[in-house]
Amino acid sequence: MSDRFNLTALALRQRQLTWFFIAIVAIGGVLAYLKLGQREDPDFTFRAMVIRTQWPGATAQQVERLVTDRIEKKLQEVPYYKYATSYSRAGESLVILELQDTAPSTEVPHLWYQARKKIADIRHTLPPEVIGPSFNDEFGDVFGSIYAFTGDGFSLAELRRHVETARQRLLKLPDIAKIDLIGVQPEVVTVTISHQRLAHAGLSPLSIAQAIEAQNIVQDGGRLQAGDTSVPLRVKGNLENVNDLASLPLRVNGRTLRLSDVAEVTRGYLDPPDSTMRYAGKPAVGLAIAMKPRGDVLRLGADLKREMAALHAELPVGVEFARVSDQPAI
Repeated sequence: MSDRFNLTALALRQRQLTWFFIAIVAIGGVLAYLKLGQREDPDFTFRAMVIRTQWPGATAQQVERLVTDRIEKKLQEVPYYKYATSYSRAGESLVILELQDTAPSTEVPHLWYQARKKIADIRHTLPPEVIGPSFNDEFGDVFGSIYAFTGDGFSLAELRRHVETARQRLLKLPDIAKIDLIGVQPEVVTVTISHQRLAHAGLSPLSIAQAIEAQNIVQDGGRLQAGDTSVPLRVKGNLENVNDLASLPLRVNGRTLRLSDVAEVTRGYLDPPDSTMRYAGKPAVGLAIAMKPRGDVLRLGADLKREMAALHAELPVGVEFARVSDQPAI
């Protein structure tokens, strides 16, 4: 009977070589361990999606019958469908789609794509005034580092521009997956109509709304062809700022009035706001940073510390920031 290969016997005969390979494997293992990605919260797959649809002016019954019910029925065709929970109220539909627990984590992004595609297939059956639907399936994002920016003497809009600059700079770091802004207040232009002035001028609120809407229509004005040269024709007159809107001409009974003659035009923020952020008692804009799935949170913390120190030297006097969530330190 021939001798078979015996690894144990070979290791005992070549002890010095055996110890050499053991040392190589041990050193390689330690170096690999030190380079492993580190984070406080592990990745977790959320098998839920929120579908939000707006229909301004509609009653809750209309939203339920013409929007929510149609979306729910179509979502039942999504693979691994578990159930859908819906909420209908005046002007808004909210549907929460949940997948079965057996849905593979790797297939969940594709299933969300299928849900979007199926809703897009029935978009033409929804009322034309509907806004959306919009989808939110990013519940699993963990924002381990959050900065709060405040600015004495700066408006929230000005502060936001500085935070956007910081965001573009930090997105270049290798371990960052996404950065969101917190507490951003959308800017709005408010037209406060005086009913007494309207009655005196013989105008209605609807006519003013139609005049504003017609002013900013973007249409193709055609092209001017001269030999081999073709020049596009642009129709000017769009409203670019608050002063342009206040000076909007209104034709009434052969007379021309300005919008400011019958209404007060002001620029401000959405009231009430969807969300706000305050730090040390001051209004703030937050910068929330999420790390890549296999990133190293300690390395990300060192990179953020370096970049934010350089950014601080470039910010104008009065704009300050503080770290309100520090996962690398934790």
